[in-house]
Amino acid sequence: MLMLHLPQVFGISLEVYLIIGVLFAVHYFAIRWLLRKRVAEPGKRKLIAAVVSLVAAPVVYIGIALLVILSMTWYPKRDFDRAGWLADTEHRYEYADDLVDEQRLIGLSRAEVVAMLGEPTLDQNGQLTYYLGFSPRHLMSIDPDWLAIEFTDARVSRVHVYTS
Repeated sequence: MLMLHLPQVFGISLEVYLIIGVLFAVHYFAIRWLLRKRVAEPGKRKLIAAVVSLVAAPVVYIGIALLVILSMTWYPKRDFDRAGWLADTEHRYEYADDLVDEQRLIGLSRAEVVAMLGEPTLDQNGQLTYYLGFSPRHLMSIDPDWLAIEFTDARVSRVHVYTS
Protein backbone atom coordinates (compact mmCIF):
# COMPACT_ATOMS: atom_id res chain seq x y z
CA MET A 1 0.00 0.00 0.00
CA LEU A 2 1.37 3.39 -1.00
CA MET A 3 1.65 5.77 1.92
CA LEU A 4 2.00 9.46 1.24
CA HIS A 5 4.26 11.19 3.73
CA LEU A 6 3.77 14.92 3.59
CA PRO A 7 6.28 17.18 5.29
CA GLN A 8 5.48 18.96 8.52
CA VAL A 9 5.92 22.60 9.38
CA PHE A 10 6.34 23.36 13.09
CA GLY A 11 5.33 19.75 13.79
CA ILE A 12 1.95 20.14 12.07
CA SER A 13 1.05 18.22 8.95
CA LEU A 14 0.47 20.14 5.73
CA GLU A 15 -3.10 18.79 5.55
CA VAL A 16 -3.95 20.86 8.62
CA TYR A 17 -2.64 24.01 6.97
CA LEU A 18 -4.63 23.17 3.82
CA ILE A 19 -7.86 22.71 5.78
CA ILE A 20 -7.27 25.93 7.73
CA GLY A 21 -6.57 27.70 4.43
CA VAL A 22 -9.89 26.52 3.01
CA LEU A 23 -11.66 27.61 6.21
CA PHE A 24 -9.87 30.97 5.98
CA ALA A 25 -11.08 31.49 2.39
CA VAL A 26 -14.66 30.60 3.28
CA HIS A 27 -14.62 32.92 6.30
CA TYR A 28 -12.92 35.71 4.38
CA PHE A 29 -15.49 35.83 1.58
CA ALA A 30 -18.43 35.35 3.95
CA ILE A 31 -17.28 38.13 6.30
CA ARG A 32 -16.46 40.46 3.40
CA TRP A 33 -19.95 39.84 2.02
CA LEU A 34 -21.54 40.47 5.45
CA LEU A 35 -19.62 43.76 5.81
CA ARG A 36 -20.54 45.08 2.35
CA LYS A 37 -23.30 47.34 3.72
CA ARG A 38 -21.64 48.22 7.02
CA VAL A 39 -18.16 49.21 5.82
CA ALA A 40 -18.09 51.42 2.74
CA GLU A 41 -14.35 51.34 2.04
CA PRO A 42 -13.34 48.15 0.16
CA GLY A 43 -9.77 48.23 1.55
CA LYS A 44 -10.98 48.45 5.13
CA ARG A 45 -13.59 45.72 4.49
CA LYS A 46 -10.86 43.41 3.13
CA LEU A 47 -8.59 44.10 6.10
CA ILE A 48 -11.33 43.40 8.67
CA ALA A 49 -12.34 40.23 6.83
CA ALA A 50 -8.72 39.04 6.68
CA VAL A 51 -8.01 39.67 10.37
CA VAL A 52 -11.25 38.05 11.56
CA SER A 53 -10.71 35.08 9.22
CA LEU A 54 -7.11 34.68 10.37
CA VAL A 55 -8.34 34.22 13.94
CA ALA A 56 -11.57 32.35 13.16
CA ALA A 57 -10.18 29.67 10.82
CA PRO A 58 -7.88 27.95 13.37
CA VAL A 59 -10.51 28.28 16.10
CA VAL A 60 -13.14 26.65 13.89
CA TYR A 61 -10.66 23.91 12.90
CA ILE A 62 -9.89 23.13 16.54
CA GLY A 63 -13.61 23.17 17.37
CA ILE A 64 -14.37 20.72 14.57
CA ALA A 65 -11.49 18.46 15.64
CA LEU A 66 -12.74 18.46 19.25
CA LEU A 67 -16.29 17.67 18.15
CA VAL A 68 -15.04 14.73 16.09
CA ILE A 69 -12.97 13.40 18.99
CA LEU A 70 -15.83 13.84 21.47
CA SER A 71 -18.30 12.14 19.16
CA MET A 72 -15.93 9.20 18.72
CA THR A 73 -15.36 8.72 22.46
CA TRP A 74 -18.94 9.27 23.62
CA TYR A 75 -21.04 6.33 24.72
CA PRO A 76 -24.21 6.05 26.77
CA LYS A 77 -23.69 5.49 30.46
CA ARG A 78 -26.53 3.38 31.77
CA ASP A 79 -27.78 2.46 35.20
CA PHE A 80 -27.01 -1.17 35.87
CA ASP A 81 -29.56 -3.53 34.35
CA ARG A 82 -28.94 -7.25 34.85
CA ALA A 83 -30.79 -8.27 31.69
CA GLY A 84 -28.84 -5.80 29.55
CA TRP A 85 -25.56 -6.79 31.21
CA LEU A 86 -26.12 -10.48 30.52
CA ALA A 87 -27.55 -10.02 27.01
CA ASP A 88 -24.79 -7.90 25.45
CA THR A 89 -21.28 -8.67 26.65
CA GLU A 90 -19.71 -6.36 24.03
CA HIS A 91 -21.38 -3.27 25.55
CA ARG A 92 -21.04 -4.00 29.25
CA TYR A 93 -18.80 -0.93 29.57
CA GLU A 94 -22.03 1.12 29.40
CA TYR A 95 -23.02 -0.33 32.80
CA ALA A 96 -19.57 -0.50 34.39
CA ASP A 97 -19.40 3.16 35.44
CA ASP A 98 -22.63 2.77 37.39
CA LEU A 99 -21.30 -0.33 39.17
CA VAL A 100 -18.06 1.42 40.10
CA ASP A 101 -19.27 4.96 40.83
CA GLU A 102 -22.32 3.94 42.84
CA GLN A 103 -20.38 1.21 44.65
CA ARG A 104 -23.20 -1.25 43.99
CA LEU A 105 -20.99 -4.26 44.61
CA ILE A 106 -19.11 -3.12 47.71
CA GLY A 107 -19.86 -5.41 50.64
CA LEU A 108 -21.46 -8.19 48.57
CA SER A 109 -20.30 -11.79 48.85
CA ARG A 110 -18.87 -13.75 45.90
CA ALA A 111 -22.16 -15.64 45.50
CA GLU A 112 -24.16 -12.38 45.47
CA VAL A 113 -21.86 -10.90 42.81
CA VAL A 114 -22.18 -13.99 40.61
CA ALA A 115 -25.97 -13.96 41.07
CA MET A 116 -26.03 -10.30 40.01
CA LEU A 117 -23.46 -10.31 37.18
CA GLY A 118 -23.40 -13.93 36.04
CA GLU A 119 -20.34 -16.13 35.76
CA PRO A 120 -17.09 -14.17 35.61
CA THR A 121 -14.77 -14.27 32.63
CA LEU A 122 -11.87 -14.97 34.98
CA ASP A 123 -11.79 -16.10 38.62
CA GLN A 124 -8.33 -16.20 40.16
CA ASN A 125 -6.30 -14.97 43.11
CA GLY A 126 -9.40 -13.88 45.04
CA GLN A 127 -10.55 -11.59 42.23
CA LEU A 128 -13.42 -11.87 39.75
CA THR A 129 -12.93 -10.32 36.33
CA TYR A 130 -15.68 -9.55 33.79
CA TYR A 131 -15.17 -8.73 30.13
CA LEU A 132 -16.68 -5.31 29.28
CA GLY A 133 -16.03 -5.02 25.54
CA PHE A 134 -14.11 -2.38 23.59
CA SER A 135 -14.98 0.93 25.17
CA PRO A 136 -14.84 4.04 22.98
CA ARG A 137 -13.52 6.00 25.97
CA HIS A 138 -10.04 5.13 24.70
CA LEU A 139 -9.89 6.68 21.24
CA MET A 140 -7.32 4.42 19.63
CA SER A 141 -7.48 1.43 21.96
CA ILE A 142 -6.97 -2.05 20.60
CA ASP A 143 -7.56 -3.72 23.95
CA PRO A 144 -10.85 -4.42 25.71
CA ASP A 145 -11.88 -3.12 29.12
CA TRP A 146 -12.37 -5.37 32.13
CA LEU A 147 -14.20 -5.03 35.44
CA ALA A 148 -12.08 -6.27 38.35
CA ILE A 149 -13.76 -7.14 41.63
CA GLU A 150 -11.49 -7.67 44.63
CA PHE A 151 -12.49 -9.32 47.88
CA THR A 152 -11.35 -8.83 51.47
CA ASP A 153 -12.74 -11.14 54.17
CA ALA A 154 -15.12 -12.75 51.63
CA ARG A 155 -16.75 -9.38 50.76
CA VAL A 156 -16.21 -7.04 47.82
CA SER A 157 -13.72 -4.38 48.88
CA ARG A 158 -12.76 -2.79 45.56
CA VAL A 159 -14.26 -2.56 42.07
CA HIS A 160 -12.45 -0.93 39.17
CA VAL A 161 -12.27 -0.87 35.38
CA TYR A 162 -9.00 -1.43 33.55
CA THR A 163 -7.77 -1.93 30.01
CA SER A 164 -5.72 -5.04 29.35
